[in-house]
Amino acid sequence: MENNGNLSTRKITVQAKYLDSGSRRLTSQFLLSGMWLEDAGFKPGAIVEVVVRNGELILKPLTEGRDMNPPDKMSRRKQLGIEKMTRMAEAIAAGQV
Repeated sequence: MENNGNLSTRKITVQAKYLDSGSRRLTSQFLLSGMWLEDAGFKPGAIVEVVVRNGELILKPLTEGRDMNPPDKMSRRKQLGIEKMTRMAEAIAAGQV
């Protein structure tokens, strides 16, 4: 992957795919995946416009999509354990133990 400021470039391979299971007719396809897509504004569930112009494909997200990697939520049990350890550490620091 090349990265020149805001422009990053990737190289992928175009693959062959049968039009359907009973067909002998092939068509072209490629797959884009990776965290870089989300970083570029292409989140899962987003509607994307594909513009074909002069041998180029231009992809534009039309809707926002959803965040598939929400921040971790700590369980209540884990929170209580951390609170207990924090109180113990404070008591030790204060010379109460």
